[in-house]
Amino acid sequence: MCMKKTILITLCLCLTGFVQAQEQIALESYDNLGYFMTHDGVGSQAEMVQGGNQTLSGKWFMIPGLADPEGITFESVDLPGNNLRHRGWVVYLDPTATDNLFLNDSTWFIREGLADPNWVSLESINYPGQYLVQDNFGLILATPANDQLGSATFRIITETPRSRYPNPLNNATYVPQEEDVVLSWEPGKFAVAHDVYLGTNFSDVDSADTSSPLLVSPTQDANSYNVGQLEFGQTYYWRIDDINAPPDETVWKGDVWNFTIEPVAYPLPTESITAMASSQVVGQGPENTINGSGLVDGLHSRESEDMWLSTAEEPGQAWIQYEFDKPYKLDKMLVWNYNGTSILTNYGLKEVTVEYSLDADNWMQLDNVPEFAQGPGANDYAYDTTVPFNEVTAKYVRLTAVSNWGGGVSFFNRYGLSEVEFKYIPVSARQPSPVNNARDIAIDTDLGWRAGREAAEHKVYVSSDQQAVIDGTAPVETVSQPSYGPLSLDLEDTYYWRVDEVNNAEATPVWISSIWSFTTSEYLVVDDLESYNDIEPGEEGSNLVYSTWVDGFESPTTNGSTVGYVELFQPSMETETVHNGSQSVPFTYNNAVASLSEATASTSDLASGSDWTKGGAGVFGLWFYGDPNNSVTEQMYVKVNGTKVLYDGDPGDIAIPKWTLWIIDLASLGVNQSNVTTLTIGLERTGATGGSGTVLFDDFRLYKVPVNPGTENLVHSYTFEDGTANDSVGSAHGTLVGDANIADGSLLLDGTDDWMSMPGDVIAINTFSEVSIEAWFTSVDSNNTGNHMLAAFGEVGTGESPTAGYKYVFITPARGDDVSRAAIQTSSMDTDPWDDETGVSASGEHDDGLLHHFVCTVNSTSLAFYIDGDLIGVADLADGNEISGISQAAAYLGKGVYTVDPEWAGAIHEFNIYNKALSPSEVIYLATH
Repeated sequence: MCMKKTILITLCLCLTGFVQAQEQIALESYDNLGYFMTHDGVGSQAEMVQGGNQTLSGKWFMIPGLADPEGITFESVDLPGNNLRHRGWVVYLDPTATDNLFLNDSTWFIREGLADPNWVSLESINYPGQYLVQDNFGLILATPANDQLGSATFRIITETPRSRYPNPLNNATYVPQEEDVVLSWEPGKFAVAHDVYLGTNFSDVDSADTSSPLLVSPTQDANSYNVGQLEFGQTYYWRIDDINAPPDETVWKGDVWNFTIEPVAYPLPTESITAMASSQVVGQGPENTINGSGLVDGLHSRESEDMWLSTAEEPGQAWIQYEFDKPYKLDKMLVWNYNGTSILTNYGLKEVTVEYSLDADNWMQLDNVPEFAQGPGANDYAYDTTVPFNEVTAKYVRLTAVSNWGGGVSFFNRYGLSEVEFKYIPVSARQPSPVNNARDIAIDTDLGWRAGREAAEHKVYVSSDQQAVIDGTAPVETVSQPSYGPLSLDLEDTYYWRVDEVNNAEATPVWISSIWSFTTSEYLVVDDLESYNDIEPGEEGSNLVYSTWVDGFESPTTNGSTVGYVELFQPSMETETVHNGSQSVPFTYNNAVASLSEATASTSDLASGSDWTKGGAGVFGLWFYGDPNNSVTEQMYVKVNGTKVLYDGDPGDIAIPKWTLWIIDLASLGVNQSNVTTLTIGLERTGATGGSGTVLFDDFRLYKVPVNPGTENLVHSYTFEDGTANDSVGSAHGTLVGDANIADGSLLLDGTDDWMSMPGDVIAINTFSEVSIEAWFTSVDSNNTGNHMLAAFGEVGTGESPTAGYKYVFITPARGDDVSRAAIQTSSMDTDPWDDETGVSASGEHDDGLLHHFVCTVNSTSLAFYIDGDLIGVADLADGNEISGISQAAAYLGKGVYTVDPEWAGAIHEFNIYNKALSPSEVIYLATH
């Protein structure tokens, strides 16, 4: 069992108790310890304030979610009747309202902390995949980028005299039986000792006192108690009483928690089974016996469309067969017989031959199959037949009807079932870590799993070649424990793995797991600049930026650099303008006296260390942000091991106030990439007179060598270089609408009734299995104040709202709510289709009159959004949101698919469509070339 998940679920359940008790909580920042969520009155934006938990404005009641009691809502302690809610992507304190929009905007789900599983993240109920995010010191709703996860991670602080955070979590099921169960908890604030009660009856544990035999450990000091191994399927109840220190020695009676040990056998999930039959009546196919149709809480309906029924067949001719995704050790099968109304229950199977097989060619007959009980012909039908399989190994099971309950009457010459449920012994590896399809996994990760019940050893196959893992030809290692690592993997690659559980003493000596996958991180951190602080030298925890990055502050005549701000009593790091995370570093240069300004760090002090070959890294990248007041006569450079490389972009970029990525090919430097000892950043004089200024730097990283995606998958391209709106690759030529015009190789739009229309039926974006849309553009500075769309594909007004967009995908740099966004929505036709979008939002609009590059990719499982080469985030597609659902009705540049939204104003320099999901390294190539 993953301890991280245990902690999270425990926290969630305990918080429910806090809610019921109306206990005050405070919400602390992960990125800025000691900063707490506060408000500044009704209608104010929530913000993180140092020491905010010491004021009433920083204390909150956490009540059951207004839109869903499984979630939570924050109510102000000092202004009761006012709740925290997101509005326009910003989080405010607003008066409680009863409309659905407010109820949803104010409800959050507690999730495992994105940056630390021991903390929490708060996901919006109406914008899945978007979280409460600290933006500088304000709070917004956004999808955090991979290296901004700390901004969406918080700690809920409470004070209580009673123990909390039980482990196993309250109401936990499937607690492992093969391991000792260790009870643990967080003690009450004043506790010095604990009485531990344990039993199998709630009332007995709840009423037990110190004279009870259920007091298994009196007045113990530790916050844990080892119970040992417990019985399969048994539910246990436990209680912790906290004993205060003298002189009062108050005993605080604890809540009664419970957990249930895993059963001997697990239910085989529906998605692991395929059903087929000898025949079927229309609408009553064999899949109904495994898909849960008509089954609620174990009780079945009597509706015929929820069951399987054969056509007319002779006895012994009707059969239904089940195929599993792999072999299982079967324990038993539960049966709900055909449950049609009245006499139709006679179609139910009576005498049945059950066979099993590993290959569907060689069958074995199961012995001692009981007669199937006749269905009652009523709703709420519980299973009433159990077929023991006695731990046979099978991938196929076939049931052949020898007779039914019709007694041989020809009218009842059909055969049917309502539902079956197979139970299996978990002998294969399961519960993989990383979880299946995980993203952004470290290249030196460890693999872990829940061991099969009979395993003596484990064979682990890992490869980026999925078929090799399936075939068992991938590299394999044998281990004795259910873990393997650390691995040595490549950046930005998808790996597949499986575990074979081996015990040569068993009848089936090898059990093969499912095939799992994960994708490694896009980059390695050299220095993200997040760890630096202003604690004085010599004091515990001190980490001054200029102690790592040695500048010219002490020798300004030879080195004109200063790293960090130097104003008294002010932070040394920049906290407002950051690329990712919570801070960047200001680099001040003054080459009036010195000919250069530079700062050097030893890689032994940096996160990357000296080996820059790890993960197949091939380029060094850094992000910089200019100032319009900067002197642009200086040449920016980087040195790696003393080897200098000059910035190959426009020298004027250091005066542009936007984050720009500079990529340096390490191979071209000729340095020993496996032994990089020093890294230097600097600006040097290029003329007789030097200039001065300040550049912000952030996120020094190692990437794979960017990959040119080429033109093989480029299916439509609008470069405007020929002065037309023609598609230079395909035949989806555009049409200019209104005052839209093309000049100097760009599509020019003034934002008033003009746009470019493209033939959606020719593009046919819904026929792609993957898609990427790419745009180079420059907005009219601060002109786009509404919910604009830079590019959109979809349809207008075909659902419940005549003005809303439906079945769409879009990108936008400006929405009037301080975010840029890419999203898809094909699942809803209601009045508020935006509530069902899958999307990624970037904090801050890109409506600044500067050149930007956007890419949105969509595949069968997720949507990714990139800005200027930076992966902003990835969102898993919600059910129903898929490329095939995108409408061909409309395709626009500079216009959205919501009729009430204004057009976009600016210049689009190039727009491309690919029939593949571009990789991060391909996007970086496009953004930097």
